[in-house]
Amino acid sequence: MPDASSLSSPSPDPASGASPTDAAAHHVVAGATPDATSDDRLAVVADLVLAVLEAGRVTRGLGEAVNKLTGIRRADYLTLLRIQESDACRISDIAAGLELDVSVISRKIASLDELGLVSRSPHPDDGRAQVVSVTDLGRETIGHNRRLYTEAIARMTAQWDTAELETLAAGLHRLGTHQPESAVAAADAAEPGTTDTTTSTSRSTE
Repeated sequence: MPDASSLSSPSPDPASGASPTDAAAHHVVAGATPDATSDDRLAVVADLVLAVLEAGRVTRGLGEAVNKLTGIRRADYLTLLRIQESDACRISDIAAGLELDVSVISRKIASLDELGLVSRSPHPDDGRAQVVSVTDLGRETIGHNRRLYTEAIARMTAQWDTAELETLAAGLHRLGTHQPESAVAAADAAEPGTTDTTTSTSRSTE
């Protein structure tokens, strides 16, 4: 893994004299208030972007390691957690909570059902719909996976004090309340002279 200095100090772009991180940070906060785009704040946001990307690498690595031990993928674990939080819920509600297409969740639920982790039954008020609940085996699986994730993170943060952990947890929870796609779209719209080549390309191939 690259050291911290190489991550926080990307090489400048020869054409513009600005580093890729500076450019990315400006793009993310484009259209924000003047205070939000101050140089000091941009530097902090750029560092935060790198930290979030590194955190994503860590969580993916944890998910892969847990999957090898339990056979439960990270996405399946998150789905089980969502179902447990809203027990006896419709598949459409699960999809909305996870911000995924209903067809994707339907396939995932079918897979979890085959493993005996969830059960499906007709909705009491709408025979066309199904409600999904976590089984006893599903709850045991959630508990086992939660313990593995918790103990792994505890080992990784063994040198941190409780206040640092509380601050990080609060910040990540707060960041998680935002909608990434909306934020990126707003930043892109506020950046002059940009075009959505990805969208136009994808539409042309439909």
